[in-house]
Parts: sequence; structure tokens; C-alpha cells
Amino acid sequence: MKNDQRRSRGIIKIIGLSIIGVVIVFSIISMIAVKFVYDGQFPRYDRYDDTITARLRYTDLELEYPRNLVSFKSGKNRLQGYVYGLKQDMGLVVIAHGLGGGADSYLPQITYFVDHGWRVFAYDATGSFDSEGKTTKGFPQALIDLDAALTYINTQAEFDNLPIMLFGHSWGGYAVANALHFDHEISGIVSVSGVNSPMEIILEQGQQMMGGLIHTQYPFLWLYQRILFGKVASLNAVDAINRSDIPILIIHGTEDELVDYKGSSIISKMNEINNPNVRTISINESGRNGHNNIFRSDAAIDYINEINTSYHELFDSYEQNIPYEINQDFYSRIDRSLAQDLNPDLMDEIQEFYLDCLKEADVPTVEPTEEPTKAPIEGPTETPNLEDFSDIKEYFKDYVFELSYDEDLSYDEVIYSIHGSYDLNGDGQDDKIEVVLGYRNHDSYIEVNGIKESMYPMFPTGEIHIIDMDSNDSLVEVAIFDDGSSGDPIYEFFSYDGKKLYHVGSIDEFALMDGQGKFISSLSLSLWLQPKFFSSWEEIKDNKFVSNKHDIKQYEGKDYELNGIGYFVPLEENPEDYYKHVTWEPEVQREFNNERIKLLNIYGTSQYYVELQDGERGLLYFWIGD
Repeated sequence: MKNDQRRSRGIIKIIGLSIIGVVIVFSIISMIAVKFVYDGQFPRYDRYDDTITARLRYTDLELEYPRNLVSFKSGKNRLQGYVYGLKQDMGLVVIAHGLGGGADSYLPQITYFVDHGWRVFAYDATGSFDSEGKTTKGFPQALIDLDAALTYINTQAEFDNLPIMLFGHSWGGYAVANALHFDHEISGIVSVSGVNSPMEIILEQGQQMMGGLIHTQYPFLWLYQRILFGKVASLNAVDAINRSDIPILIIHGTEDELVDYKGSSIISKMNEINNPNVRTISINESGRNGHNNIFRSDAAIDYINEINTSYHELFDSYEQNIPYEINQDFYSRIDRSLAQDLNPDLMDEIQEFYLDCLKEADVPTVEPTEEPTKAPIEGPTETPNLEDFSDIKEYFKDYVFELSYDEDLSYDEVIYSIHGSYDLNGDGQDDKIEVVLGYRNHDSYIEVNGIKESMYPMFPTGEIHIIDMDSNDSLVEVAIFDDGSSGDPIYEFFSYDGKKLYHVGSIDEFALMDGQGKFISSLSLSLWLQPKFFSSWEEIKDNKFVSNKHDIKQYEGKDYELNGIGYFVPLEENPEDYYKHVTWEPEVQREFNNERIKLLNIYGTSQYYVELQDGERGLLYFWIGD
């Protein structure tokens, strides 16, 4: 009998230990999986290539809407801020952007607010655009960054006595609503497509990926967010809104594909909100009732539909692999202002709401200053002479860095450690330069005298140079080679002025430069023609590359000498949509040797409608890239 009892207790103990073991193993695996998946959802977002998007570009607006650059710390990272409407004094609109973008993603809204009398403070959040941060970390980071921005604003005399309005979309919509958990002087809030809490959106999107299994990961998701963000991870918009009577306008699209209108959104919790000063707007019109299209005007909706139809045709004609320059040419023809045109009814409602907030706060309203942001118009940058340009490599200094790495590791495992010292800012003192590079490695960086700039190289080789990009200043720069993700090599340039380290920009390996701060990409050159011409050039302004267009239509009707292998499709008439005739079949490929041609129409520096020397007319184009 006693033996049976001992045996039973032993079996129970084994079962109990087995269950505990299974739970521990499951917990460890779940925690690792949660970290991997969670971190993957919040990568770093660098500036997009604005030559292949329909977004507004600040370079097109800077004369009319000048801005001051500021910076402030959020945790260990320094964030880049922008102040617009420098003479406006009706109030300050603070803009918190959505995940995947930056402050410039909201240039249409920024310019609207400036035009209507507001000063605007926008910023790039952690891990976004020009701000520091290896990743965007998670949803709570948006709230932490907004708190840091408001704390900075409160220390600046230029913003004294300006009532503060918050405006946020998506990630930013979550942040501005939850900002009421902090003790900042806020007069009004507009939250667009906002999420109530981090856990709700994570579970909602996890449900789409994993189904009901996502709920087994709840404790591990909760714990991981708590480890990353502390108590901030548990805050939600409903509690924030209810703890004050500050006016808030909540806007959401009824068919939002990212933040479910009836799920994780703030607007779905209206029955839990008791703040009497909350208003809501539900957008249900087709074409602007989603997540990212919610601001579009009728004209923008129609125009974008036209763009999408044309782009799909182009996409299909290139068998889903559009060459980069063709992409650039397509987007160069787009009316960006029309594509980003705002719904006036919605924006005017937001404006009226802000004006009501001023009345609630007993702040007198003022009329917008006439032409508030017009800056003195400078003369156009002088068009460079191609004869003054030569290979980038001719401007490298005779200096060799110390390079170390493990030769036994594969390309995607090797880490290049680079050390050197060189006087970068012309003060007569050598500056200490440290660079760490890894294949698609977020831990890559360049550091000068302790000032670090994060990098995300695609295919580093360890090649690095000192280069004098502009002999008119006292600076020399660091050029870091990257072989590119698909054999499209570039140089990344960094400048140091003794106080700050700047990422100037990047350009392809085969670009030309004049040593006076101007560059011409090989992608902008008519490589197969003599004499050559170019469609655009880059120049350095305020430690950044700025792109300038060059009118290539002036070269139409002229004769050129053609050399190289290209594609020629005979056409009697100049095609309206040339890309519909493009094919990469071998039978249209031709080799040209010193053949005289006349350019009848120029679409880009590798696509033309021409007349050959035998009188035959047709579409001539070339393959760009690998």
C-alpha cells in the first residue's frame, strides 16, 4: 500500500515537473518569438527616394515656406525638429507623424496650417528620417517622443504665450490623444486614425497574422512592451481623454484598413469617454475612408486613380521590374501638388475646431499675416558645365584608413571595423573617425569625435575615403562605399563641422563631380550619346544634397553620335505613352557604332524618339542597372 502511494506521488511529481518544464520552454520560445516579431514590426525608416514617389518635396516649397531646424533629446536619441510660419502668432500646432514616415510626410497639412495663421512645430520621431535611433522601437515610443517635444517647446522663449494645439495621424494620432496623461499646457487636440492603446493594435494586427493563437502570446507581448517602455506601455487614450476637459476632435475612416474603425481605434470607444468637449468625424466617402487616403480631395482621388492606372500598365509592360530611371521619368511627370491636394471640407473643420479651442481658452484670434512665410527669392543656381566634371575618385585624398575584419566569415556575417584620424573641419586638429559596417546591420555607424550617426548599409565592403566635395569651404568629407542590394554601388557622404556630424546624402559610384559642391549622377547622363547632356544635378546646401532639374527638351531636334547596345522599336509617329511600346525582347536589340541620329523627342536620358541616319524613326531606349 505504501509503495503504491509512493509510486503515485512519484508519477504526480513527474507529471508536475513535466508540465512546469513545458510551460518554461513554451515561455522562453514565446518570449524569443515575441521579441523577433515585435522588433521586426518597428524598423528604422529613412527618408524615401523622392524621385520615385508622388509626395510633396520640401525643396519645391522652401522659398515660400522657410523653416528653422531645431533638435532635442528623447531618451538617448537626438530628434530633428522643424519650425514653420516663423512670424505667425495665433498659436503653435505640434504635428506627430505616422509610422513609416517623418515630418515631411505631412507637408500638405503643414503648409495649410501656416497659410491659416499658425506656427507649426513638426519633428521626425525616433528611428525616422533625420532623427537618431536604430529602430522606431514600438507604439509607445511615439508618446515618449511627443512628451520630449512638448518639454523642449516649454523651454524655448520663442514659443512663450503661444497656445499649443496637437495634430497627429495614425502613430501620431495615438500619441496626441495619450499626451493628456502628461502635464503639458495644451489647448486642443486633433487625433486622426488614432489607436487607443499599443496592446489593442498589436493584438488586432496579430489576429490577422496568427488568428486566435495571438491571444496565447498576450502575457509575453505585455511583458516585452513593459520591459521596453515601462508604465507608458499601459497607457490608453480613453483614460487620458477622461482625465481632462481639453477639447479633442477624433477623426477616423470607416474602412480604415490598418486601424479598425470598430476595433482598436479611439473612435470605437466613444461610449467609454465622458469628456464633454470631445467631437468626432467619421469619414465614409469612398476614396478617402481608409487610413492613408483620409485627407484627399475629390481632385486628388481622381488624379491618383489616373496615376495608378498608368503605373499598372507600366508595371505590366516591364514584367513587374521597372528600371529605376523609367520610374524616375514616370514620377517626374506627376503633379505632386494635385496628388497631395487636401480635402478642404475636412481641413476647414479642423481649422474651425482649433479656433473654437482658442475661444474656450479665452485667447484672442488674429488674422493670418499676409504672405507670412515669403522669403527673399534668390537667383537660380547657375547651371553647371559638364566639361567641368570628372570622376568622383579623382577627388579622393591620399589617405588610408585602418581596416580590420574576420576574413573567414561570409559577406552577410562579416563586420568591418575602420579607424582613422583626419582634419575634417579645417581647424588644424585631426578628428578621430570610427566606422563599423555590417551587411544590412542596424548596428552600423560612423562616429567622429564621439558624435555618432547610425547607418544601414546594404552591402558594405570596408572601402572608405576622405574626399573634398567642395573646395570653396574648409571641410573635407568621408565617403563610404556600399555595393548596393543588387549591384547598384553608391557612396554615402558624411560631413563634420566641429559640432555636428551630417549625412550629406548618397550618389552612385559612377557619378561625376566638379569639386565645387556639384554632382551629376550617371543615371542623369545621356551615356550613349555624344556630346553628352544631363537631366539633373545635385549640389550641397546646408550639409545636404539638393536636387536641381535641367531642361533636356532643349536638346531635341539636334544630331548626336550614338554608341552602344540599345533597343529600337520602329514607330512612324511619336508615341504619346512611350512605355506602352517598350519591350526587352532580343529581336529589338541593336548595336550602334558611331551612328548619327536626330533626337525628335526626349523622355529621359535613356529613352528617346529618334530618326536614324537612314531615315527610319522609332523608340530608342537602353537598359539601366544590373
